[in-house]
Amino acid sequence: MNHTTYIIIGGGLAADHAIRELIRLDPDAPITLLSAESTLPYERPALSKDLLTDPDTRIPDIMKETDPYSEQVSVFLGRKAVTLHPEKHEVLDSEGQTHTYKKCLLATGGHPKEFPFTSKFITYFRTLSDFKQLQKDIALGRRVAVVGAGHLGLELAAALSDTECEPFMIFPGKHLAASRFPEDLSRHLEELFQSRGVDLLPEQRVTGIVDAEDHAVIETDGQGRYIADRVIVGIGIEPNDELARDAGLEVEDGIKVNGRLQTSHPDIFAAGDNATVYREALEKYARVEHEMNAIEMGSAAGRSMAQNEVIHFDKLPLYYSDILGQGFEAVGELNTNLEIEEHWKGDFDQGVVAYHDQTAFRGFLFWNVFGKTDQAKKLLGNPPEPETLDFLKKLAS
Repeated sequence: MNHTTYIIIGGGLAADHAIRELIRLDPDAPITLLSAESTLPYERPALSKDLLTDPDTRIPDIMKETDPYSEQVSVFLGRKAVTLHPEKHEVLDSEGQTHTYKKCLLATGGHPKEFPFTSKFITYFRTLSDFKQLQKDIALGRRVAVVGAGHLGLELAAALSDTECEPFMIFPGKHLAASRFPEDLSRHLEELFQSRGVDLLPEQRVTGIVDAEDHAVIETDGQGRYIADRVIVGIGIEPNDELARDAGLEVEDGIKVNGRLQTSHPDIFAAGDNATVYREALEKYARVEHEMNAIEMGSAAGRSMAQNEVIHFDKLPLYYSDILGQGFEAVGELNTNLEIEEHWKGDFDQGVVAYHDQTAFRGFLFWNVFGKTDQAKKLLGNPPEPETLDFLKKLAS
């Protein structure tokens, strides 16, 4: 039996940043990291960015510094938390070992959404091992299908366009990122991808994948049949909340937490892709799947668990990405069902897009405009008045 003060379940950025805060604030308390992954935490976003596009970036560069873990933290890798007993303050892992704790953090992240069919050519891109498989495909110059046009799909297709592969994208929307970006901006993105040799297959959903001897045949609801040597699927993730659900904690599209990041049991906390917290600027609970959210929630959870700081977490994290030489930052809700105000300088050289309903701003997108998100956060929840829209127009220039 392993006795600890804090147990962190999960091995991503939320777990890593929580541990670093606990070490800083409670340096004498034993900490346990229990992770199903075989490696210590690493910077997952680099798997679809730097590692594929920058030849000088190596896998060791994305691994987190391990020295702070050397003395205070007991690390159990390749082990899954099987059962959580909140009243007993116990966790049973997949090796049959029991861990007792005073406080627990669930930083279990999420898992990719999967098709209801299988294929040996499918990769649900999420982990370091998935990346290594893609590296092999790139080296062989294979025809690679990217299914989905979310942040992950866009980044992967952009990165693959710089390789010897032949990438193409299949997605259900009429345009790329149609649910998040205004139509003109989506069309601009499409032109960029096509100019880099990426074939686009919009308004199609994958209905089946048939394995041939050395390739896959992708079938779609548009009567399409497409051959690929590898099918990379990025259609979103599901929160890993089964452990919390089975333990009787409150779960609704993720593990519900309060402003201190406590679950419905006061000694169990949650942070990262698996946690949903009330965001006042959006006037609703929201679960955010992004690096900055994991970092900010993990750090806040560590402070909250150590009781060195009374917090009220309702941050709206910064989203960001770089796609084919175009960079953007965003906060809040990017939803094209909302009213949209656009201000552009040049032909999509720089721009600001505001998303609002009749009562308030809900989100902002800054295209090739950087360092303005702190100002934008202050506007979220405020009414879309003319003088504010004029202010946004100035930011675009």
